[in-house]
Amino acid sequence: MPISFSIEPSSGLLRTVVTGRFGRDDMVAYTQELRDHPALELVERRLVDVRPSALVTADDLHDLLLLEHGVAGSLRRADRRVILLHSETGPTLGRELVVTDRRHSGIPIAYRVFRSATHAYRYLHVEPRQARHH
Repeated sequence: MPISFSIEPSSGLLRTVVTGRFGRDDMVAYTQELRDHPALELVERRLVDVRPSALVTADDLHDLLLLEHGVAGSLRRADRRVILLHSETGPTLGRELVVTDRRHSGIPIAYRVFRSATHAYRYLHVEPRQARHH
């Protein structure tokens, strides 16, 4: 499965891990699993962990984030959203990737882009060890 996720109820962190190449069917399966997760309503932080093996473009990520936000998103200012890129060969992203929320009249939702896990977790106010993948 090129898209997997875990939710840490204690920190409200939704950690999505992207590996390989994903298509529309993978994104639909991911959003369905996310929608059915018992801890979904606790999510207030998001980390999209794009592994070096991920073969994705900025457009692919944008589409994924749009779907994710449709299921697990909120407009709370306190929510923190991060994309973690592990390699220089990944998609070319600037300092942030902005997704427009269709449900709320096009409000822009920004995901900050980090290349360091330490900095990403610090921004999220989560200890990295709390966020182990299950």
